[in-house]
Amino acid sequence: MKNLLKELGIKIVILSRGRSDSISTTKLLPDFIDVLVPESQKEQYEKAITNPIITTPDDIKGLGVLRNWCLSNFEEETVIMLDDDLFALYCNTGRHARKNNRPT
Repeated sequence: MKNLLKELGIKIVILSRGRSDSISTTKLLPDFIDVLVPESQKEQYEKAITNPIITTPDDIKGLGVLRNWCLSNFEEETVIMLDDDLFALYCNTGRHARKNNRPT
């Protein structure tokens, strides 16, 4: 799947800041999905999650600035940015949405 996303030019990244102890989105997605954190928080996240970590400069503040940083720094044509506090995802490919809960 990781190679397929790369081949299709799709980057999925979880944006996080100051939530190493409560990040939940990593439990919903495969562990190869990158988590984007400030440089100064890298060690805290390494202790809390197994996902690859990409760091941003600490002076990148504000969600809009962070999203623009992502668009400027990833080579993929499509960048999907997710919040770090998701507990469920919904699949809308059929007649009815299907909820995919976080595993317990």
